[in-house]
Amino acid sequence: MDIFVLLPRGLCSQVQELQMTTVVEENVHVFLADGNSDEIDEPIKELFADEDFARRHNLMSLNSINWSRILVQMAHYFFAYFQCAPPVDAAPLPVVEIIVPTGGGGNLTGW
Repeated sequence: MDIFVLLPRGLCSQVQELQMTTVVEENVHVFLADGNSDEIDEPIKELFADEDFARRHNLMSLNSINWSRILVQMAHYFFAYFQCAPPVDAAPLPVVEIIVPTGGGGNLTGW
């Protein structure tokens, strides 16, 4: 599986940019793209609109235009909960507050 990332030029923090541009796996390809996330989504939507191309290349998307992104984020929140909450056998389970320091509504919908 190859992973292609379109990174919006100048719209991520330096830490986020370093996280995405220093991946050493050969199957991960990161490209800087001009425009915001909505603008970057447009060429992706065009690829998926070409059903023959999408089927031939087994395309799948985990960005804001696909529900699978939200499902993956939900798994991260459950994982984080069980890493943070002390082991308990009684109900109710303890509350763990997760703060998402981003304006990305897609991330918050995973909660």
